[in-house]
Amino acid sequence: MPESHVVSGLKSKRDEIKRAILDYEQKIKTARADLATLNEALAIFGEFSGNPKKYFERRQLFERGELMRIIMDAFRDAPDGLTTRELTEIAMEAKGFDLDDDKLFARVTHSVGNALAGYKRAKQIRADGVRQGVQVWKRTL
Repeated sequence: MPESHVVSGLKSKRDEIKRAILDYEQKIKTARADLATLNEALAIFGEFSGNPKKYFERRQLFERGELMRIIMDAFRDAPDGLTTRELTEIAMEAKGFDLDDDKLFARVTHSVGNALAGYKRAKQIRADGVRQGVQVWKRTL
């Protein structure tokens, strides 16, 4: 049965709307990219619109097992124990990191803290008092 002019007109209109949607989606994608670029430029100058996007560096700070070796070597050389801050400084110096970089210091402190929690669960270290108001950790024998 031949296609009626109504069906043909509807199909034509449907195709026209599909093309328009694809065109609008491309325009939206371009506009979002432009907006992101402008927001990044504003962020450089300290201006934020809305919530700034948080970026996480995916690069690992330490190779597999490297932090553990640094921490355990530090404990061997410190019979009186070490604080998390001291261990962070030792780890950063071992890697040649800038101790004045506050964001990096916080990331390394977080990594050291996670490592210490694991070592404590495995009973490789123990809390051993407080020094100047800070928890001191010692290696178990």
